[in-house]
Amino acid sequence: MRLCYHIDMANKRMIPQLGISCEKLCDMVRQMMSDGQWAEAADYLGYAPDDGQALYLLSQVVGHLPSDHPDAGRRGDELTLLAAYHGYVPAFKPAGDLLWDGTGLYPADRAKAFGWYRKAYDAGCRAAAARLIECYRQGYGTPQDFTQVVALRKKQGEEEANGV
Repeated sequence: MRLCYHIDMANKRMIPQLGISCEKLCDMVRQMMSDGQWAEAADYLGYAPDDGQALYLLSQVVGHLPSDHPDAGRRGDELTLLAAYHGYVPAFKPAGDLLWDGTGLYPADRAKAFGWYRKAYDAGCRAAAARLIECYRQGYGTPQDFTQVVALRKKQGEEEANGV
């Protein structure tokens, strides 16, 4: 079980938080988010380790924080990419989406976006297939490969026919 920590900056040490797992903390934060308790959710996420799931949740929280909250200035797109780099699978496709069009913080980079879409698709995210098809068709981040385009479209059709 991974424990959540509070970082004591004055003494430069991490203090375990009484056996609360990161997974339990993230469950608590999801409930706070559904109740509209955005500032409280961000405060609780401050206790999480540098964890992809916690970073991704915080990326969803920051847009709802009051301007005087310490995390209000953090950018959701930056946190989403950090979560993806930490290996949090649900952040892979959103990371690709951010890089596909670019943001104020990151310029469009379809070659990098392809990498995130490929990882997302390989991890079971079927929503990434449309962008992967576009990458293979146009040669974004990968050589043009119409064999891949046909294979992905065929697989999409099979999954739709089977209700997946």
